This record gives sequence, structure tokens and C-alpha cells, in this order.
Amino acid sequence: MESLRTFMALPIHTSPWAGSSYLSNNVLQGLLPSLVRLRVLSLSGYCIEELPHQIGGLIHLRYFNLSYTRIKSLPDSVGSLFSMQTLILHGCKNLVKLPQAIENLINLHVLDLTDTENLTEMPMHLGNLKIYRFCPNFLCRRTGGLTS
Repeated sequence: MESLRTFMALPIHTSPWAGSSYLSNNVLQGLLPSLVRLRVLSLSGYCIEELPHQIGGLIHLRYFNLSYTRIKSLPDSVGSLFSMQTLILHGCKNLVKLPQAIENLINLHVLDLTDTENLTEMPMHLGNLKIYRFCPNFLCRRTGGLTS
């Protein structure tokens, strides 16, 4: 199981807005941190309010989908996911801030923050990253990253 590369938890409901699917803490705290070769992780649509700090140990993770979860913030350990290319937080209505450490994700090219209207804090140097797809409130330039 530790050589698993893709983990896509499929919610039972039909509407992503429902957010009525629950994921056991045994999966979040026990199983996921042990999947050290994971490259794709989707927890979209689950009633997840926080991620374990150990999520930062998934150093090969390239695609992380937390859309339509109840996540409030991401742990600082997310900053050690240097291989991360895509981070989807679409529809995370409870998300209020991104950790400063997200600036360390030098390979991040897609950051989807659509419908995260409660997001009030953005890392100061996020604009130094070469993100090509971002939330609608910011402008993107292919050569210079983000500008406000």
C-alpha cells in the first residue's frame, strides 16, 4: 500500500456543495501519512476541517485537490511539498488564510482559489511563484508570476 501513487476519495453525494461525506480520522491521520510515494491526492467534497501536520511528509505529491471541503487553513508543513504543481481549493468557503510556507512551493503552477470568499490572508511573497492559473482577483503573467 505504501507504493500507492494516486488516492482519490470519492464522496457518496451527487452535489459537490453538499459536503456531507465524512472521511475517517484513521485515513487522514494514519493511512495518508504512510503513503510516501503519493503523487495525486483528492479529498474533494469531504467534511474535512483540518489536515494533519504529517501531510508535509508526502514529498512526491504533485496534485492536491481539497475543493468543497470545510478546511479553514492549511498546515505550515504544506510548504515542504516542493513537487506540488496543482493545488485546488475551489469552493473552500471556510478557508480564511494560506500559510506563509506556501511560498516554498516553487513548482506550483495552478492555485485554484475560486469561491473562497472568506480568504482574507495571502502570503506576502506569493507573487514570486510562477503560477499560471490563479483565482480571479489577481492578474497572471507568464514570466513574472502574480501581480495584484
